Amino acid sequence: MNFWLEAGIVITQLVAVFLSAFLGVKSAVSIENFKKDRQIKEKMLEQIYEPIWKIFFEEYIKSKGYKGITKDDYKLLREVVDTNLSYIDPEFEDMIIRNDLILESIELWGINDVLIDHDGELYNYVRTKYNELREDLKLPHFNGYRILK
Repeated sequence: MNFWLEAGIVITQLVAVFLSAFLGVKSAVSIENFKKDRQIKEKMLEQIYEPIWKIFFEEYIKSKGYKGITKDDYKLLREVVDTNLSYIDPEFEDMIIRNDLILESIELWGINDVLIDHDGELYNYVRTKYNELREDLKLPHFNGYRILK
């Protein structure tokens, strides 16, 4: 009878050791995934969305509201996208391709006073993504509410 009692204790200890090892490894993997996800979000924010948001914001200030961006500003935006293609999601890439076609048509016809993204689709996408990333990184962001004074 003593044998079974001791065997049960040993088996219980082995299960506890394996369970704690499994949970430790799972926890370490989870922490690594969290760190990697955060690094990617930080790079996306710093290398893509902050520079593009600055371009949009400058245009917003100049125009006293957003009405679109000039060809030159769009080319600056395109340079940011081209240097960071690995962080661009497919939806954003589709918008860029559509606006590239508009830019190509504008240049083909020699039109100078037409603004790109006059419907604000690109602006709204960048603004939303910029704020989502800032929220995920626990940075100040626009959350849809305004404080009235």
